[in-house]
Amino acid sequence: MLKKAQGLPGRCGIANLNYLREELGQYYSLVALLIESSPTSWVRVIGDGYWYIFENRDNTIINYSEKVFGIVEYCNITRLAETYRNALDGRSYKYPYPPTEIIEEYLRSSVYMANTDHGLKFIGETTKLNGIEEDLVSSFTHGQSASFPDLDKYLSNKCYGRPHILKTTNFSPLVYVDKTKGRRHYVYSLVGHRAAAQDDGLGVDAYENYLRRLRKLLEAGTDETREQIARREQRILQEWLFKDKTHENCAVCGLEFSVNTLVAAHKKPRSDCNDAERLDPYIVMPVCLMGCDYLYENMYVYIEGAEIKRGLSFPNASAESSFIEKLVGRTVDSKWLLGNQSYFRSPNP
Repeated sequence: MLKKAQGLPGRCGIANLNYLREELGQYYSLVALLIESSPTSWVRVIGDGYWYIFENRDNTIINYSEKVFGIVEYCNITRLAETYRNALDGRSYKYPYPPTEIIEEYLRSSVYMANTDHGLKFIGETTKLNGIEEDLVSSFTHGQSASFPDLDKYLSNKCYGRPHILKTTNFSPLVYVDKTKGRRHYVYSLVGHRAAAQDDGLGVDAYENYLRRLRKLLEAGTDETREQIARREQRILQEWLFKDKTHENCAVCGLEFSVNTLVAAHKKPRSDCNDAERLDPYIVMPVCLMGCDYLYENMYVYIEGAEIKRGLSFPNASAESSFIEKLVGRTVDSKWLLGNQSYFRSPNP
């Protein structure tokens, strides 16, 4: 039963375990737990849906990324998710394909993706395009967008047949299809930007370098070596925040401290993170040992948007409450807000 569940995402891209609910019967919860326990699984439980993918297995969505980022430097995440969903619509399979929102959620936290201010960058191995895909991409070199008649004429002159042209243009992971003006007026453009991204404020190159170093730890990601991996991971995360620095500002209170008084604090508890989140440099921020680390870890304060907010109550503690009051309402520096916003948690009701 587990083997069948493991094979399901290969065709679906991202599978929903509910497709097998009747077949799994009483073993549904056990199989779900085994999937979630895998070091290479990505799992999201949203409502009644149990969505999952194994990132070390051959998979349609990962295959799409290997093609797209062979020609594209970076890409808007929503645009990429919509394009992948459209490409999946060109395939036939007995189970439904994942909705765009789930694809976007996966791309945002995939072990293969680096989140930058410009969009997503792919850090996996890329593959070459086939002949018609290369010609399709070349048709956009002299313009940002094209109509179907333009593409049809260009590819027909390359001696491709009409069915091949229709499938490649309308259901390609390489091409974003804007359908807002109706079927006869679709507008086609490359899904991402071919020009190299420029450095952002924190340094895209630095982020990608540390991300690659952290993601290499997945290659040794077995249960038996998890403790050792955690130690190596923490050293890299500390280096990401504090290398060559003597002082840095606490992300919570904003005060400057010696780096010896700061820790690389996880925005989201490490025990709640999957492997991709644990090995994302943006999962940590500098927090001081003068009180902020304790308050944030225990949810007496939390971050929502860019603001420090009051969390769980601290009864019969006037000094602590006074300290918390000074933090509430403070705006967090934008550089500590980079990455997946879902890392910041709210207190339980």
